[in-house]
Amino acid sequence: MTNVLVFSHEQDVDGVFAAAILKIVYPNSDIVLTNYGLERMLAVKDKIISFVEFSKPGIVIIADIGVNEESYMQPYEAMCFAKQSGWKNIWIDHHPWTEHTKNKMGLVSELILYEEKDYDGIKKCASELCVENLAPDNELGSKLAIIAHRTDFPDSLKFPLPPLTGLISYYLGIPHLYSRLYFLIDNIVKGILWTIEMQQDIINSSKLIDESIAKSIKEMKVFEVFDNNTQIKVAITRSEAFVNRSILLGKIMDDSTLHIAIAFTTDGKVSIRRNKDITSEDSIKLNCNEIAKEFKEGGGHEGAAGGFLISKPQESPHGDEIAVKEIFQAVSNYIHKTKKVLDR
Repeated sequence: MTNVLVFSHEQDVDGVFAAAILKIVYPNSDIVLTNYGLERMLAVKDKIISFVEFSKPGIVIIADIGVNEESYMQPYEAMCFAKQSGWKNIWIDHHPWTEHTKNKMGLVSELILYEEKDYDGIKKCASELCVENLAPDNELGSKLAIIAHRTDFPDSLKFPLPPLTGLISYYLGIPHLYSRLYFLIDNIVKGILWTIEMQQDIINSSKLIDESIAKSIKEMKVFEVFDNNTQIKVAITRSEAFVNRSILLGKIMDDSTLHIAIAFTTDGKVSIRRNKDITSEDSIKLNCNEIAKEFKEGGGHEGAAGGFLISKPQESPHGDEIAVKEIFQAVSNYIHKTKKVLDR
């Protein structure tokens, strides 16, 4: 029996389904759900080293987690230790990587990476990469990957998405419900995607979530960023931790003339979405991944990305104002930098 340690993204259907698919491939694997950020990568490092020290050689797999220059060294060092101890490392991801991080991580891990720009804009989520590379003949895994693709790449900004999208965020945002994400994975492996308990959870949470979304939309600030002939309309609002920010930002942009919508949480997380139906007057192609780089540990896709505020709004009675100011400045910086490149 091979020892397998799996890390996957906790925040969305793709990450949870990727973990479930890997659990199908390796039934006795240990699953750890995690997220982006230096603090989380330090925890990943500690877990890998501890697991490797007390287990026979096996496989470490990280799925649906991108890396950036600020936090890649933690998993790199852990995977170095794992490789030297006779373990195999695999990293599966569909987010943009720099050549530097590819080259560095490629020394200690097999990389299964996919970027839209390399395949003429064809999109694939992490669950699809898991199935294609590790379980090509698994029927359940293939069906899960189809669902994950739909949630990771909405066909339009007009949801609906499966209720599981909102439920995962609800479990994440309510501390005593977090363990239900692991029960969810156990059920998915059996082909059970919805239970009576989950239905009750969505009933219990729907009013709370709807009220929170309505409040976020009511209190959002809309700005216009100008640079010469460029005018970008940006909406910024605060989101509760238990609300799925993709759904919130999608609702904000429905039938709007906004170019960008951004939500932040009190603990400093930032989520950015681009309105794909609207372009700026001089055809600047807005790139959420590049906007995210204006924040701490930022990154993601062209159409959706995230990062962390440098300021700490939770430590100030004027936290929302501080956060909005930082976000507005970040978008302004991005627009001005982009214009300078285009004007050369």
